[in-house]
Amino acid sequence: RNAFALLEKGMHEAGVHDLPPSHGDILHLLLEKGPLQPGEIARSTGKDKSTISASLKTLEQNGYVSRSRETGDGRKILINPTTRCRQLAEGVSSLSATLEESLFQGMSPEETAILLMLLGKVAANIERVAS
Repeated sequence: RNAFALLEKGMHEAGVHDLPPSHGDILHLLLEKGPLQPGEIARSTGKDKSTISASLKTLEQNGYVSRSRETGDGRKILINPTTRCRQLAEGVSSLSATLEESLFQGMSPEETAILLMLLGKVAANIERVAS
């Protein structure tokens, strides 16, 4: 919760006022994997479809994503990152680096690596138990 507050503060300082940090995982996924169907976004983020639907509506209204029909099957909707989303990603990467630097302050590179490895194991265990 406090990490989200730090991120939100940094985003406001960077002039981004219309993007809750909770939508960041959706945008990151779209930037990494390209256009995706809403159901794929829900599965990949672990959020339910109604939450994704509401988030996508907000992201579309604010110009971060657009919708298109899949070529070959016009029934399928694809969510696409927009130019605004890509521009935001460039600015957020420096914000993320600053946040990371603050969070790992006082830790050696070795300690940081061990912490991240252990957190990865915890995340994998959560994933395994949840499936």
